[in-house]
Amino acid sequence: MRKSILVLLALSLCAGVAVAGEGGAWFDLVNCGMCKNLSATPGMLDAMTWNHYVIDEGMMTVAVVPEQYEEAWHKAKEAMHATGQKMMAGEEMQLCGYCTSFGQILQTGKANMEVVETLAGEVTLVTSGDEATIAMIQEHAKRSMAEMEKMAAMHESR
Repeated sequence: MRKSILVLLALSLCAGVAVAGEGGAWFDLVNCGMCKNLSATPGMLDAMTWNHYVIDEGMMTVAVVPEQYEEAWHKAKEAMHATGQKMMAGEEMQLCGYCTSFGQILQTGKANMEVVETLAGEVTLVTSGDEATIAMIQEHAKRSMAEMEKMAAMHESR
């Protein structure tokens, strides 16, 4: 069974050995030890969509990967899993704001995550019954949506 990006982040971040730069980028596809695996295949991130949605008890993410990048997507997730294993073994590495925030959510011990593999990617639900954790999850989703809008605007202005 293939693990989702979020499951892989959970493995690494719950180990508590990640190092995140203060005031760093929310997404950092170059310097983040986890995210750089997603940019290893040129064109994949530009071709796929990854959306975040606020839901009543947390957030839902939907990743859609075009068929021609399916193999690269699975390789990126496997590489992220390997990175997570290194971190669990004690290796420290820089993480972006997204990965750090997501790890903090999981470290509350009050977040639930469900991943549904689809024919074209995956849907992930991150929810909680605890109001403070729901607020953290929803803020994470809102920040992610805002940062993705900024990146899209920058890309369009080129």
